[in-house]
Amino acid sequence: MSLRAFFRQLGRDLVTQKLRTFLTVFGITWGTVAVSLLLAFGLGLQRAQTRSMAGLGDRIVIAWPSRTSRPWKGVDRGRRILMRDEDIVFLERSVPGIAAISPEI
Repeated sequence: MSLRAFFRQLGRDLVTQKLRTFLTVFGITWGTVAVSLLLAFGLGLQRAQTRSMAGLGDRIVIAWPSRTSRPWKGVDRGRRILMRDEDIVFLERSVPGIAAISPEI
């Protein structure tokens, strides 16, 4: 089959099967638009969160209880780290340059 015959047959099929052609084109268009919108929403949300976090300040440190990631002096990794009120007072006294400290739950 030559290239010319192929395109002639393609044109004939598109004209005779209008509903099938329309639904195929509509499905491809709908899918492309949906994926594009989801990507745009995700990127916009990411940028908004980045701006929101930047609005907190550039000289801020946030610490929360977690688990250790490495073993230390015979204690296994994965040990829970809990912050107590005494830790806040200790940090305020021992770390120079802390202008304010605010424990929150």
